[in-house]
Amino acid sequence: MKNANTQALLDSVTDTELKRKLEFERINLTTLINNISGVMWSIDRDYNLITSNSAFDVMFEKMSGAKPKQGQSVFIKGFSDEHLNMFRQFYDRAFKGETFTIEEYNETYDRWYDISFYPIRQSFTIVGAACYSHDITQRKATASKLSEAKRLYAFTSQVNKAIIHAKSEEELLEKVCLTAGMVGEYDLVVAGRIDEANRKFKMVSQFNATPYDQEIFANMNYEPGGPTENVLLKYDHHLICDVNSEPGDWSWKKYALHRGFRSLACLPLKKEGNIVYIVNLLSKRQAFCNKADITVLDETVENISFALDVFEKEKRQVHAEKEREQSNARLKHAQKVAQLGYWELNLETRVATWSEEHCRIFGVDPANNMHSYESWLSFVHPDDVEYVLKMSKEGEASMKSFSFHHRIIRGDGLIRHIHSQNEFEFNSEGVLTGFFGTSQDVTEIKQTEEKLKHSAFRFNQAQEITHLGNWELDFTTGGAVWSAEACRIYGLPLEENIQSYENWISFIHPDDLGHVMLENSKAAATHSNSNIYHRIIRRDGTVRHIHSQAHFEFDNEGKPVGLYGTAHDITDQTANIAQLKVQNEKLREIAWIQSHKVRGPLATILGLAQLFKDDRPCDDMKEIVQGILQSSEKLDAVIREIVGKTTVAEVHGNTEA
Repeated sequence: MKNANTQALLDSVTDTELKRKLEFERINLTTLINNISGVMWSIDRDYNLITSNSAFDVMFEKMSGAKPKQGQSVFIKGFSDEHLNMFRQFYDRAFKGETFTIEEYNETYDRWYDISFYPIRQSFTIVGAACYSHDITQRKATASKLSEAKRLYAFTSQVNKAIIHAKSEEELLEKVCLTAGMVGEYDLVVAGRIDEANRKFKMVSQFNATPYDQEIFANMNYEPGGPTENVLLKYDHHLICDVNSEPGDWSWKKYALHRGFRSLACLPLKKEGNIVYIVNLLSKRQAFCNKADITVLDETVENISFALDVFEKEKRQVHAEKEREQSNARLKHAQKVAQLGYWELNLETRVATWSEEHCRIFGVDPANNMHSYESWLSFVHPDDVEYVLKMSKEGEASMKSFSFHHRIIRGDGLIRHIHSQNEFEFNSEGVLTGFFGTSQDVTEIKQTEEKLKHSAFRFNQAQEITHLGNWELDFTTGGAVWSAEACRIYGLPLEENIQSYENWISFIHPDDLGHVMLENSKAAATHSNSNIYHRIIRRDGTVRHIHSQAHFEFDNEGKPVGLYGTAHDITDQTANIAQLKVQNEKLREIAWIQSHKVRGPLATILGLAQLFKDDRPCDDMKEIVQGILQSSEKLDAVIREIVGKTTVAEVHGNTEA
């Protein structure tokens, strides 16, 4: 290495020993500088080379194709104009007296360099700049790894905190996305639920997603062979270090390149071993997530999946608890509506626990729900105690379910009808392990049954008194159910109350059969009601006169499904009408006799009386004649009244017939 200042100094020194010493120092300094791995050079204020070490010379020759020379410009053609302008600014800063160091990345060699700039002073004047550069790639790599490790550690640490503090699955996913973006330094994070049946990815949480991103991920179809499907097929993560180099013309690839994303990591989140979510981590830096990083992320994913399992179990527990509460509430409501109480007996203590409704049925406070067998027996109606004890003894002896009806008297004196159902519980070896049952308050049912029985009795009585029976025909079965009175009218025993249409037709009097069939056909054609008078012949040969009425029954769609009607025995009424006709005939004869035989003499009297009147008799005779006339008129009025009443009787008789 040549140094002009040192040479000038040597020329001015005449002392040989001093020259030798200075030369020795120069050689040592030159050797030291040339053996430094870094690049050293200095320039004057015109950017011309003053001096350099061998490392600089090698670099200079490699870039320009020629060895450097003293006084030659350091701005060689091997560097871009942008690069040269940048260094010009650095030199100018040193010329202004600034000492500083910069870091530079060389894309050509994929290396990092540390470059320091120092001003060169002569007296108080800056005459140039000294520069020193050395390779710091290894240091940068180490620092990068350390930074990456810190980033990943911070990310996993924050996610673990989120797992601990999150109250729900949704909250956890939101915190994971936020942490991946803020701490993990990913440019876009999207978590989505997987619907494999419909090949859908539905976004549930995100970080830094633009409206365009949200539209893409909201409910997208994932592609065959794409990142999502790869995760599902491998049941593991899928890593893409360089999107641009991925083969194929995928739509996801076009989206990533359009948004400037260079790398992608797809992480599966599982619940109970099944992938339910996939978290997409996208970065604009190439190979932002490498294989070393993914190991840490896989551990984080396992922790998140474990948390999802916990949330699912908690959710099920909450759901089960809610279901249990709702079930208990429904059970209580059902017991209240059905007035059905439940009890369970402890075999060791022989004390039964009563349900709330069971207590209510017996009129006791639900808080006092523990009762012995003797306590329960004290409620039983005195008239039913013997029967209850008998049923209980037989049931316990058989060890089979049994039930019975009985009455109780509550503490307030109210009598209730109870249906008790008793059940035994056994283990797999047939050993009795429990005894439980129900008590249903059937008082209203019993009262209704009594009312129905009374109503049915009155109804049957009314039918029997009026000789009016009823029947119902089901088109599906073809059978008609006859009431007791209908059976009596047709002379059938009560147990034969199910009759077909054909059986009914067989009772019709032969002389009336044609008329009956014709009327039935008309009614069937139009689905209209029928009203028929006809005779029947019972099995014992008795003929009865019947008035039959029938009505159609329809379903919700207007389709006929059956018939119902009445059979009225009008035999007695028919006989009475016939008798009235005979009586009316006799009355007409009487009226004729009265009208003709009585009116004949009356006409004579009237004629004579008229003669007396025309001859102008004496005053006494006139009075007689006047009396005859008055009597004759009264007699005539009486006869007219008799005839009128006979006519009315005849009209009434015909109307009833």
